[in-house]
Amino acid sequence: MFCTVLTISCHACLSSFWTLAIEEGTLQSVACPAVSCVKERAGKVDHAAGAHALERNDGISMEVVESVVGKDLARRWRLLSEKRLVDTGAYHYRSL
Repeated sequence: MFCTVLTISCHACLSSFWTLAIEEGTLQSVACPAVSCVKERAGKVDHAAGAHALERNDGISMEVVESVVGKDLARRWRLLSEKRLVDTGAYHYRSL
């Protein structure tokens, strides 16, 4: 599932929005900013924006984040999301 609103968003606006979110560590903001998407996420307790990049179900992957904010900030986003998983106890070991 990929948000179709996100695909038509202004790249510069989305880049600024996500850059600020990643720099401030507000991972839940690294998501589609469209009103309909925000409302949908608000109705979910454990919405995708708080999940690790590999567990998201909204189509926003490491590759998508990197294409919007660049490699360095995408790496920071991934590290912060991994830290959040560990800090909240939501981390589960996966068999390789």
